[in-house]
Amino acid sequence: IGTVHQIEGGPGGGMWLWSVTATLPGPRFPGITSGREISRKEAGRCVVECYERMLAFYGWHRPRT
Repeated sequence: IGTVHQIEGGPGGGMWLWSVTATLPGPRFPGITSGREISRKEAGRCVVECYERMLAFYGWHRPRT
């Protein structure tokens, strides 16, 4: 559903890249599905928030854990 990994080297070195690659049937999700954050924790939070917005957009509910 989503990934978080650290960028090594280059201009973004040390930043954390996040992305949500899940797709659901229906119209294209209009929200942001990837980005960069300073910390791993923030990147992980962004994945969770994006996933929750995606589920709300499609009228689905988050599975209980």
